Formats: sequence, structure tokens, C-alpha cells
Amino acid sequence: MGPGGDGQDVGGDAQDAEDARGEDRATPDERFAALAADRLRALAEVAVLARRCACPGAAGWFAYRRDSLVADERGVKAVSALVGGVEVERSERLPGMVRARLAEGGPDPLVLSALVAQSDPGALVAPDHLLVPLYHMLTFPYSLPTPVGALGEIAVTKTAGGPSVGVLDTGCIVRHPWWQGQVDAADEAPPSGAADIASGHGTFITGVVRQVAPGVRVVARRASAELFASEWDAAAALLELGADERVGVLNVSLGTYVADGSSALALRAAVEELRRQRGDSLVIVAAAGNQATDAPVYPACLPGVVAVGAVVRGRRGTVRAPYSNHGPWVDACAAGSWDSAYFDGPIAPLGATFNGYAHWVGTSFAAPVVAARIAGEAAAGSLSARQAAGAVLGAGAAVPGVGRYVA
Repeated sequence: MGPGGDGQDVGGDAQDAEDARGEDRATPDERFAALAADRLRALAEVAVLARRCACPGAAGWFAYRRDSLVADERGVKAVSALVGGVEVERSERLPGMVRARLAEGGPDPLVLSALVAQSDPGALVAPDHLLVPLYHMLTFPYSLPTPVGALGEIAVTKTAGGPSVGVLDTGCIVRHPWWQGQVDAADEAPPSGAADIASGHGTFITGVVRQVAPGVRVVARRASAELFASEWDAAAALLELGADERVGVLNVSLGTYVADGSSALALRAAVEELRRQRGDSLVIVAAAGNQATDAPVYPACLPGVVAVGAVVRGRRGTVRAPYSNHGPWVDACAAGSWDSAYFDGPIAPLGATFNGYAHWVGTSFAAPVVAARIAGEAAAGSLSARQAAGAVLGAGAAVPGVGRYVA
């Protein structure tokens, strides 16, 4: 337990059995390559994968929906003046912002955003980015969860009146031995054979919170019902969970890069709106990303959000994890390598059977450490969430590139 160094039945005819044996013989790297290829094919159906810069690896790329834009009222007028067939979607939770749905076969949203910037520099228009879970994707086996044996029980420690940690992610399984009535979950059903790489991500994060602060309740919700969470949908979910008065700390281990000179308009508006509504009673904690770059990740880099990188223990003490993003926009850091809660049973297509627990690595799992510590500090000291965040971060030593260390 702690920091660590949907089932599919294959059967039927003989061909099914042979396919299963072939999968058993596949190496972990081959399984990952096949899974990544499936993900890219699914992504291509709804999104554009764009080059952000010449950076090596995933940091040079971002994705956005091919059929929508995020804009302010002035921006959507500028878009409508350039192209026809624009449908406008508004949200009461995001005043002043709209999602512009583009007609099928219309111009590329990123190109259209650039055209609007030229025609009306005062208008706000940007792609509807896709957010991805921020687990470590650089090398196997750290790119995928791996099974571990049953972990110890978590003591039931109830903190009266303390704030809950909101987990906005892929959802969370409703039943697990660690929950003990302390988790309000929107079900994350075990995946089918078409499972996304991120299956179990929200469940794992909830387990990290439970380990770090057993007395803190968790409210876990999905960022989107879709396989890929659009920025607009994620912003709406962020506002809904952030408006829950039980939640004092909101963990977001999802993120996106954006084009140089652009922004994540819906996420920025959502964070600003929550700050207006909740003030110091809510702190948002977000993972910084895992491409070893200083390129900002949204929403972690937004003002008022506590951006969290990952650290490892080295010969010289606690140092930035090789995969962790870094830079002046990263505020805090914690261990990113954990054993935690996961699905129970054979999880396809990972080629492994889990017994409810797994090992996983990434800034996704460093962020809930910080979120849990802040919630625990707020309860223990009768502090506002913002005051507790200041106390937790202020007590840690600075780690170059990734802010204050939170144990």
C-alpha cells in the first residue's frame, strides 16, 4: 500500500481461442502499441491531432474536436460571419462563453480560430481541446497499470466537518474494500475489450486520496461520458463538482496542451467562475503532465490552480521525476509512483488479471497526494481550503522545477 517502487471472456469458436493464445504470447510492448493504435483510430473519428511545436514526444502535440469551437459572444459572431451553419450551445454555468458547433465538412477549427484572430483581434475563439488522463506514457511498464497483490486495509478515521476531495476524472467504481462509506462515486464500470488506456484512472486516484487522508471523504465524478473528454464538457463538469459545497479541494488529473499563443478558454472561464463563486473555500489541484517539458498544461497552469509535478528519491534526496513536467508554473510536487485501488478481474486488453489493486506512475497520482493533504490540513486546523493550501505548500522544501515537496 502507498507509494510503490472490463473483463472480457474470450471463447466461442476455435478462432477465438487461437486469438486468445496469440494475445497471451504478445509482449507488453506489443500490447501497448496495439492499444495506442486503437486509441489513435478512435481519436481520429472525432478530433484533429495537431502539432504544437517541434518538441520531442507527446509534448509537441495536442488534440481538439473537429466539429466545434469555444468562443465568447463576440467570437461566435466573427465565426458566423466567416462560415455558415454554425449552431451555438450555451451553458448557464459558463456565462459569456459558448460552444460553436460547425457544419460537417467545415473548416479546421484551429485554422478558423486563426482567421478570426486576424479579422477581429478582440474576439476570443479557440479549439475545443480534448483532455487526457496524465499518467506516465514514456516507457513501459510505467505507461500502463500493472497488477499487485492485495493491499492492506485502510483504518476507518472519520474527520467531522472537514472538506471532501472532489475527483474529476474517469469516474470511480462504486464498491471497493477501501471505500468504507467514505466515497460518493459515479460508477466507472469495468471496461470492455475496447477499453481505453486510462481505464481505472479515477478509481486509482480515489485510492490514493484514501491512503493519504483516510478521514477525508471523496466525491468522484466523470469529466465526460465520452471516451475523450472535450474541454467544454470537462469545464461544465468542473463547475458542477466545484459547486458542491461538500467539496473543498478539487483534484483534476486531466489536461491538455494548446497551440502556441492560444488558450483553453472554457477551462479558464470555469476556473475563474469557481473562484468567483467559492472564493477561498475551494482549491483546485491539477496534475502537471508527464512529458518532461516546461510547456504549460491546462488547467494546471491557470492562475489560482495548484499545479503538481512528481518526484522520486535519488542519491541526493528528493528530485524531480524524469518524466515530470516542470517550470515556474508548477507549484508543488509529490510521489507519483503508487500502489492503489483498481478494477477486480481480467482487464482486457492489458493481458493481465487484477484483484482490485494495481501499480501505476504519473503526475496524475502525485496530484491527489497534495489534494488529500490540503483537505486534511483544512479539517485539522479549521482553515479555509486556500489557507490550508498555503500551510501545506509552505511547509515543504523547494524541489528545483516542481515547486514545494508534499510528503
